[in-house]
Amino acid sequence: MNKMNQKELLQHISEVSFMIDDITLYLDTHPECQEALEEYCKYKNMRMSALHEYSEQYGALNRYQVNPDDYWCWVNRPWPWEKECGC
Repeated sequence: MNKMNQKELLQHISEVSFMIDDITLYLDTHPECQEALEEYCKYKNMRMSALHEYSEQYGALNRYQVNPDDYWCWVNRPWPWEKECGC
C-alpha cells in the first residue's frame, strides 16, 4: 500500500469496509462462490493492514486497537471524524 495521509487512509478503510459488507451480502446467497470467498479474504486482509497502519500512525479507531500500556490515552486525541480547524 502506498503511503497515505490520515484522511486518505481513513477513506481507504471506509472503501475496503464497504467492499467487505457488499461481498458478505453476496456470500449470503452464494456461499459456494469461490471467487467471492477469495475477494472477501483479499479485502479483509487489506482492511486489517490499513487498520493496523492507521492505529500505528494516528491512534486507535476502535477499542480493539488500543495499546494496553496507554489504554485511556486514546481518548485525548481528536476523533477520526473530527476536522481540524484553525481556531
